[in-house]
Amino acid sequence: MTKREQLGGIVHTYQKFDPKNFPSPTQAPPDLVSPAFEHMLAYGSMRELTDEELARAIKIDPSQFSGFGPSIEALRAMLEERKRKICRPAG
Repeated sequence: MTKREQLGGIVHTYQKFDPKNFPSPTQAPPDLVSPAFEHMLAYGSMRELTDEELARAIKIDPSQFSGFGPSIEALRAMLEERKRKICRPAG
């Protein structure tokens, strides 16, 4: 075997190129847009939901908010502290 014949196999093995399972790079890419449009035409539209429709569509359990941020009590304490600092008489 000449040195030239030994080149190439390593790259194909490394990239796991299998011509039986992978299409040729010169082949046209698959059409992914048509099925998406067919689905949209069959089941929906591009119209944005109004605030009321969105509120009715999404149901959120209040327990999902635990640990999401500071509690109402902590927010109230922070605001009261801020108010005390601002309303403190000059003296």
